[in-house]
Amino acid sequence: MKTRMITLAFLVAAMAACGAPHRGPGPNTSIRERQHMQRSNIREGVREGDLTRREANRLREQQRDIERSRQQARTDDGYIDRQERRKIKKKQRRLGNDIYRERHDGATR
Repeated sequence: MKTRMITLAFLVAAMAACGAPHRGPGPNTSIRERQHMQRSNIREGVREGDLTRREANRLREQQRDIERSRQQARTDDGYIDRQERRKIKKKQRRLGNDIYRERHDGATR
């Protein structure tokens, strides 16, 4: 009985330490959270040599465009409505796909 309890406790601790695998941003991820994750992903790509300077600069420019869109949407009426949010999230999805493609295209610096 004591051995079973110790084994069970060990298994529970091991499962908790592993955690869930990262699957990317979910549908309820805020615009700012996703911007932060994508910025980190670009930085990591540069640090690991997966992105060339030209690729990183182009991706950063896309990020700035998304940030300008977000700020413009907030400036208009103080909040981001559903249609504006859809447009911004579409741009973020496109940027996420571009980051992935550039990091896995074989071009290194």
